Amino acid sequence: MSGTHLFSVVKGEDFAVALTWLGADGTPVDLTNYSAELLIGPVTVESGEDTGLALGGTAGTITINVPPDALAGLSATQDYRLMLTNADGTRCLLFGPFQVSGVAA
Repeated sequence: MSGTHLFSVVKGEDFAVALTWLGADGTPVDLTNYSAELLIGPVTVESGEDTGLALGGTAGTITINVPPDALAGLSATQDYRLMLTNADGTRCLLFGPFQVSGVAA
């Protein structure tokens, strides 16, 4: 089941956030063998080495750190989706508005 959350960043700053995906029983979901993709309007960040999107295996953590130059072309509000993929398929974990402060609407 997907969740929704508002994310925001100030223009010129890194977008940095750490999340933990918990199962229905409250324990971390094992993200071993998963890949992830963060779509913020026209910007795509994929998991992997030195990409700004890292998965924490058995800890269930998702660490996002997108530098300001990657977000420079965004307007004040975009939609985002955080997608996770494993052998069973792709699911949208989070979605919602992504606001950039300091940008004309």
